Amino acid sequence: MKIKGYIFATIIFIFSIAICYSQKDSTIKTDTLQLRYGYNWISIPRHNRPTAPDWTIIANVFNQNNFTDGYNYLKLLYLNAEYTPASIYTIEWFQNWVYFPYIFDNKRIFSTRGYKLNLNQPENGNTLIMNGMVEDTNTSIQLYGGKDNWVGYWLYESQWPFDAIPDNVLDELTKIKGQGWCCVKEWHYIEGNLVPYWICAVHEGNVLLDYGDMVILAFNGSDMEILLFQKKN
Repeated sequence: MKIKGYIFATIIFIFSIAICYSQKDSTIKTDTLQLRYGYNWISIPRHNRPTAPDWTIIANVFNQNNFTDGYNYLKLLYLNAEYTPASIYTIEWFQNWVYFPYIFDNKRIFSTRGYKLNLNQPENGNTLIMNGMVEDTNTSIQLYGGKDNWVGYWLYESQWPFDAIPDNVLDELTKIKGQGWCCVKEWHYIEGNLVPYWICAVHEGNVLLDYGDMVILAFNGSDMEILLFQKKN
């Protein structure tokens, strides 16, 4: 299958039901993210922004009262690709909030960042309630070359990543990875021409970006600040 100048091949391992749900109404002030048992690759597209337009305090977003079933333990991971080498930020709650490293940036939530969240919750999952304003659809983001970039997806539209990500960005990327799938770019000669392929391996769900997802993006070029996501036509 050839789209936008690329040839696609998909390898399907296991099919399952998509796990993410959100209320897709831009006029409301509350959204929910359905969480499953174990790690969830998430982002926080909606949150209160009392002191700055793009962030709020992590402890407020992940307060126990914002979960329908609460929790006794929480662990949140974020890969900060700004540093060399890239550095894992870890946030934990067990009676108190613990941050490693203990710096202010590790206490803030950004809608543009993607996170790995784990709770000690029942096997039937939990629900996170998000309050506040949704990230502006025209927000740009800094991506770092030669590293995995953990990015949040804040558009309401569920989209194939090759529709959601502009062509000029796809030209640079070498890997796009969701929690249940991974797409890598390869190059092959066809009739004497070197042609890029996107090969997608799926082990759960579909190759889609859903509101509140985290996606990993990688490329080998220079750092770039871009308008990352677009609505499909």
